[in-house]
Amino acid sequence: MDWSQFTPLILFLTGVSNVLLLKWADRMHSEGIDGVLRNFQHPFIQTGCLFFGQFLCFLMYEITFKLLRRRQDGSEERNILTIGNEDYSPRVFMVATICEVIASILLFTGLYLTTASSYMMLQCAVIIFVGIFSVTYLNQTLSCYQWIGILVLASGAGFITVNDYYLYKSNSVLTGDLLVLCSLVFHGIKYIQEEKYIKVLDIPPLRAIGWQGVFGLFILTVLYVPLNFLKAGPPFGNNAHGVVEDFLDAIAQMANNFLIVLAHCLFIASVAIHNYCGARITKDISSAARVRYNTLIAILVWSFACFFEWEMWDAWKFVILLLILCGGWIYRNCYFVPMYRQVLRVYARRRNGDNQADQITNQPADVI
Repeated sequence: MDWSQFTPLILFLTGVSNVLLLKWADRMHSEGIDGVLRNFQHPFIQTGCLFFGQFLCFLMYEITFKLLRRRQDGSEERNILTIGNEDYSPRVFMVATICEVIASILLFTGLYLTTASSYMMLQCAVIIFVGIFSVTYLNQTLSCYQWIGILVLASGAGFITVNDYYLYKSNSVLTGDLLVLCSLVFHGIKYIQEEKYIKVLDIPPLRAIGWQGVFGLFILTVLYVPLNFLKAGPPFGNNAHGVVEDFLDAIAQMANNFLIVLAHCLFIASVAIHNYCGARITKDISSAARVRYNTLIAILVWSFACFFEWEMWDAWKFVILLLILCGGWIYRNCYFVPMYRQVLRVYARRRNGDNQADQITNQPADVI
């Protein structure tokens, strides 16, 4: 069976689980190293979990490649996990990794501060920067309807931010929304960098994600040391020592609440699969095709968030979600543009029919 046909479905399901698992962990309470009960707010630790999941892709590739090469029948050149070019420098993924480190820290901090549905709806706007950067870095061109879709998505993201501010009356929620919006710039660059090198150099997606995991873990390991001493005010320093990232406090909270450990273990597995499927779609189609499923993910995430009573039902948010869906459909030329062209064709046929009718002249009947 060709499992590649299920790649979009797996990308969709793991995208939903990534958000729900992290939000579930953020909402849990556990005693820290100082014995105080507080929420689990450790975005740098969660970013480390993301890159550890990507690092598992690296291990998976190396193990699979070596096992296939032992057969000595060229299986490693035909297997879907290992097929691709081996002659390249891993440093080509350094820019993408740095962008993902910054984007993930902003995203996970924003997810803690805002709602799961707003987090996912705002992520739908990443297509704005993917489209713009594809013009800049990949020399692609955007058609008129794609620019219209970008404008609709941008307006939807703005409405989400304003609606959250008036709905929750909280600066923390507004800060979370703005952090998510800022992260989209770096995620846009990351997706374009991946598309540029994975497609052009024909790099195996599993290994490409794996190298980003290696670089990301190295960068975060270096950052953990100073961040444990850098003081941070509310709402960012919600840990035992009031610093940007309290590593020992995170370990203590995990030790005192097994469900936090379970949520992050499931997240590691889910994000590894999600990133591989995303890179596979990027190589086979494009980075824009990779993020098109964010709108569907947003619908399911909001449904689960309301079902678990993590947030309240809001009619305005539903309207904004429809606006974001329309923006995505317009960008992908999915529904509105073909419908508009069909209307134009019908109108043109009717007009041509009227013109032909006007050209018919009345002639007298022949006299017998």
